[in-house]
Amino acid sequence: MSPMVEKIEAEIKKLPASEQVELLERLESLVYGSDEEDSALIKTLRQRIADIESGRVKGIPVEETFEKINQELKAKYS
Repeated sequence: MSPMVEKIEAEIKKLPASEQVELLERLESLVYGSDEEDSALIKTLRQRIADIESGRVKGIPVEETFEKINQELKAKYS
């Protein structure tokens, strides 16, 4: 660990347990996103799956998608 990280860790250990927990939650949110963001993503994914399963939306084969991406990249970088 870097000296700065060790210094921060030492300072965190001086905090009351409740503030350590709050800090941990804030750091987790920075690294992994908030629970609200996770919930919104899960809701969106479930809706998209439902749309495909119900037939409202037709999926695009992955091969077709990759081919389109390759063509766009070739055009951009040629």
